[in-house]
Amino acid sequence: MSLLRPVIGAVIGAAVGFAFCKFVGCRSGACPLTGNPWMAMFWWGMIGVMAPGLMLKEQASPLGLDATVAAITNKAVAAGWTVSSVMPLDQSVKKHGGDPGRPVRLINLCQAQHASAILLDDKARVATTLMPCTISVYETASGPPLPASAPRRSS
Repeated sequence: MSLLRPVIGAVIGAAVGFAFCKFVGCRSGACPLTGNPWMAMFWWGMIGVMAPGLMLKEQASPLGLDATVAAITNKAVAAGWTVSSVMPLDQSVKKHGGDPGRPVRLINLCQAQHASAILLDDKARVATTLMPCTISVYETASGPPLPASAPRRSS
């Protein structure tokens, strides 16, 4: 297991905790997540370590890359979702001078009723940063394509 993801999560979480403590903060100082800068950094760092595993789901596909993308898009359309785009991320990275490694496809999905509920509520509009819902399909060195998604998103 790579330690990179939890370390990045901890660093980002600690930075968020420090920012919350300094800029939002708890006026009484009694709140464990924002009262003391060290405690805020600790607790938000812990949240940062755990959050990626709670939000992202990865599953191997028995199909090839293009067949997996087609199966996901067909199933999404059959369920009433709109496939707004399928982006070949690896080609874009290569076009701009990067080394993409193996192929990656980003499937962008939207469901009008879910999107409407978010867009009609001013307090929920912050969730538009997660719209549209994206499913990533990519190949790894060790095997078949992996569709990965953030299942808690809805757009």
